[in-house]
Amino acid sequence: MDRAEASRYTLCGPAEVEARIERDQQRVVAEVSALLSPGRLAGLVLAGGYGRGEGGYRFAGVDAVPYNDYDYFLVVRRCSSSELRSLRRELHALGERLGREFSLEVDFAVLESERLAKLPACLMYSELKWRNRVLVGDPGALEALASPLPWDLPLAEFSRMMLNRGALLLMNAQALQAKGSVLSYGSERFLRYFSKGLLAAGDARLAAAGQYHPSVAERNRRLREIPWVGTGRGEFLELYEHATRIKLGGVSGSVLHRGELHRLQRLAVHEWLEAYGVLESVRLGRPLGSWQAYSSPDVAKGQSGRRWWSAAYHVALALRSRRGRLAALKPSRMLRHPRERLMAALPLLLEAGTPTENRLAAEALGTSVDAAWCGLAQLFLADWRRYC
Repeated sequence: MDRAEASRYTLCGPAEVEARIERDQQRVVAEVSALLSPGRLAGLVLAGGYGRGEGGYRFAGVDAVPYNDYDYFLVVRRCSSSELRSLRRELHALGERLGREFSLEVDFAVLESERLAKLPACLMYSELKWRNRVLVGDPGALEALASPLPWDLPLAEFSRMMLNRGALLLMNAQALQAKGSVLSYGSERFLRYFSKGLLAAGDARLAAAGQYHPSVAERNRRLREIPWVGTGRGEFLELYEHATRIKLGGVSGSVLHRGELHRLQRLAVHEWLEAYGVLESVRLGRPLGSWQAYSSPDVAKGQSGRRWWSAAYHVALALRSRRGRLAALKPSRMLRHPRERLMAALPLLLEAGTPTENRLAAEALGTSVDAAWCGLAQLFLADWRRYC
């Protein structure tokens, strides 16, 4: 794999997919520019893999087409609260319309130019600051972002990243649990989530070793050089290469059979759990122990240390919207950020789903201790979409 070039959207895609992505960006620029006057639009920024020049592609028949979502940040100046609400509604509608046209997800987020320096430090803003592509507007539209570069972030940010990627593996597990659902769920989606889970496992190991880097190519190189905690480096790197090919090179999932999906799921979950254990042991400064012990509210997951008013807001929101269920939570859980409850439950749900694990996961989520795995997974994902 070569280093991303500033002029490219993909790392290794053919010319036809580069041309297709360029046409899509021109369409997005025209649509967004029609929503805002030039004085209000500080910059339209393409983020994610395509913004870094490391996006992926796939084949639809004989045609090479984009594989990743299109993620945009719209930086605006001097907008009132009502104008921002209206703009977000219009962008949401635009994203859905363009998503149907492009056959992939199109997401817009709005950032106020005057508030960039006050945004919290997080992996998303750090990677955006490291490399992006300004499609229209001021090339320095994001210079005021205060978030540190990714390698200077606290490890708790990578714990949050693992939560988000592990939730995708839980969605895959749900699809495999339900008879016939993989066909409607889609092998391609399954492979995408499989890839994201494995790549996150590599990111977690790099972060734990102090060697994380936003570039796909650089991460691939560093994973071969860091001290390896545990066994199975060779097996992991083989899987990691496969996940990278899925992300970058259009690997199709159409030929995968159900048995193969089950095997890939077991491998991805194993590597995710191993890497998350390594990351959390380093973050906590002591051996992690079992996932049952980790699920205790006495083990801080690093999320409550973020801005206290953010945690308080989410606690209040949880009490108002889910009062009946969350009344069963212990005070030691209630006073932590809701993401900590999800982090306590997820490793247990991704493991075997034994009665003991289900009971502890149910306790973390604030529901009946005799709930079945399927119900707990559904409850987890509902809360994950709410709080993450």
